[in-house]
Amino acid sequence: TSKCAAFLRYVKRESAVQAIENLNHSVVMDGATRPLIVKFADTKAQRQARQLRNSRRDQLLAAMRAGPAYPGFQIPQVPAPLGVPPQYPMPGFNGGYPPPMSGTPPPPHHHPP
Repeated sequence: TSKCAAFLRYVKRESAVQAIENLNHSVVMDGATRPLIVKFADTKAQRQARQLRNSRRDQLLAAMRAGPAYPGFQIPQVPAPLGVPPQYPMPGFNGGYPPPMSGTPPPPHHHPP
């Protein structure tokens, strides 16, 4: 999947906005699998921030592929979000609910008036 870019300069901003509104995500070029993205060009600061994010992401992925930093290291399990039961067994965990009652329930308490 190669990415290509084209830059256009409009005399009037309104013309550029109209082109973006009409073409963004509405045209699929021949041989492409995704629709065309039409937008204003990124600023230099936006490009630098994206390059920094991509560089950090690539470093993290490379470190993860390299394996553990020392023998015996295990990647910790990330707990499931609240309200979502875990996908692996946990001793003593019953989905956050108290264990079911067994036998007969205790008699109701009566308090004098």
